[in-house]
Amino acid sequence: MHSNIIDPSVLLHRNDIKKVQMETSSVCNAACPMCARELPPFDKKKDAVSLSLEKVKEILSIEFISNLEYLDMCGNTGDPAAAPDTIKIFKYFRDINNTMSFGMHTNGSLRNKQWWEDLGSVLSRPGDSCTFSVDGLEDTNHIYRVNTVFKKIIENSSAFIAAGGRANWDFLVFEHNEHQVEDARKLAKELGFVRFRTKVSNRFFRFDIKHLKPPKGKIYQ
Repeated sequence: MHSNIIDPSVLLHRNDIKKVQMETSSVCNAACPMCARELPPFDKKKDAVSLSLEKVKEILSIEFISNLEYLDMCGNTGDPAAAPDTIKIFKYFRDINNTMSFGMHTNGSLRNKQWWEDLGSVLSRPGDSCTFSVDGLEDTNHIYRVNTVFKKIIENSSAFIAAGGRANWDFLVFEHNEHQVEDARKLAKELGFVRFRTKVSNRFFRFDIKHLKPPKGKIYQ
């Protein structure tokens, strides 16, 4: 009987792979109700791990990194900003491959302004971006992005942009925040975000969370 499962180690020796998505941490300060880390079998204590630069060096060869065009840090259960070596990993990749581009997704409320300035100086090329997931304004963002602080997100994203970083704003639209889409879009432009995008979660069919309802009106793009 033959198996269709591919050994991941085999992929790491191929030179035709151009894009990689890397989860550098399963740690996150937020408690978004529809996130997999809020549901069993995920254990926030047992499964709280981060990927070190040394481990990356052990897993990925210089030859493999040299062939890449894009590295995206987007966590399924964690935020890349939670990993101690996230910026070091970006720099390591660029030292090896100076032509590749980077992407990152975050809730933006971890770390301090200096950390975001350092990241902004790295993710500053036309093909780079850091997407901040901010679902509303100061009075609504925390309803879904539980435990995040809007003022801190604005401070961090502003520091990132001021350092040359290219920032995107992703806005998950719910009934409780749909009235703020245009105000958020205006704020994003004022702060220097490159792109503002609205999205509707596809997880409503899997989750029944009473205080979260899909938007009723038009979804702006």
